[in-house]
Amino acid sequence: INTVTKKPLNTPFYNIAFQAGNYGFYQPSIDLSGPLTPDRTVLYRFVASYRGAGNVQDFASSNTTTIAPSITFKLGKQTDLNLSYEYVRYFADNPIFEVPLLSDGSLPPRNFYPAYPDLVLQDVTTNRIGFNLNHRFSENLQVRSNLAIVLNRRTLNRNTFNTLIDDRTLTDSFVEDSSEWANSYFGQIDLLGKFNTGTLSHQLLAGFDISYLEFDYRALSATVPDLDIFNPNYNISRPEYSPGFAYGQSNKTYGIYLQDQIALSNNLKLLIGGRYDWTTSDLEIRSNDINEPVFTDGAFSPRVGLVYQPSDTTSLYASYSSSFRPSSGFSINPDGEAFEPTRGTQYEVGIKKDFLDRRLSA
Repeated sequence: INTVTKKPLNTPFYNIAFQAGNYGFYQPSIDLSGPLTPDRTVLYRFVASYRGAGNVQDFASSNTTTIAPSITFKLGKQTDLNLSYEYVRYFADNPIFEVPLLSDGSLPPRNFYPAYPDLVLQDVTTNRIGFNLNHRFSENLQVRSNLAIVLNRRTLNRNTFNTLIDDRTLTDSFVEDSSEWANSYFGQIDLLGKFNTGTLSHQLLAGFDISYLEFDYRALSATVPDLDIFNPNYNISRPEYSPGFAYGQSNKTYGIYLQDQIALSNNLKLLIGGRYDWTTSDLEIRSNDINEPVFTDGAFSPRVGLVYQPSDTTSLYASYSSSFRPSSGFSINPDGEAFEPTRGTQYEVGIKKDFLDRRLSA
């Protein structure tokens, strides 16, 4: 998913909005932007919203608070620095979709809540911090760098019923009170250059990136009384929790890449490149006193593509690419082995055509 955040604007912009919908949905928001200095070398943007919502299920509701300021510094005509921050808090009594199927093929009433609401809560706080710095040495050469830090904290209380008796009673239940944090750090720097060799024009991209992910999970568990689907009694005392599953994991990846986009002629372009990744994974299952040995791996991932344009509205293309991505988590077997990285291969061929003065593409 390519997510493009809102950037500061060099002209004043102000937007205030309010949305409302069914099940108690409402969302006020503001979006403000513009220059902070008369010469427009410092720009700002401030986005904030609050969203509240109910649900068709009894007891289920959520609210989300978002605050996202950013600022851009134009450090001369050739250098831009953008700093951004985003705070998001999601606080919810989530709906539970795992409702039982009755023997006649029907479902419980839509508003039935298949858990104890006082023991269900999700509280997630995310802080995102980032910057990107672009410097243009000339029209044909620029360096780009960026850093992204994401800090997540989550508390989750949930109920699970595993058995249905007599088309009425949910039993064999447990509740879980878990907490986890997951922090990720990503840095990248690359160089983009344009040049010619004879009749061929090139766009060369070379770069290096590093990412680090650390994750920690701890849980407590308990059992709770049975629940009657058609006459539920949600008034129960708080159960006694006992220690449950706990583990920690970290993944570190380095990557270098090189790519060249070559214009062989005005209507024929070739893309060729590749990257090499090194990854290291460290796993500790604390509840079972298991320390997995550090897992290391690496792979080369090539890519090549070709585009031919017999006219300015028609493109024929073909490509081949491969991927390599570290996996988080581990297997459920007693040794809890870490998963190996995921590898992928893609082949693609197609035609793109524009019609009606480019108002329609297919």
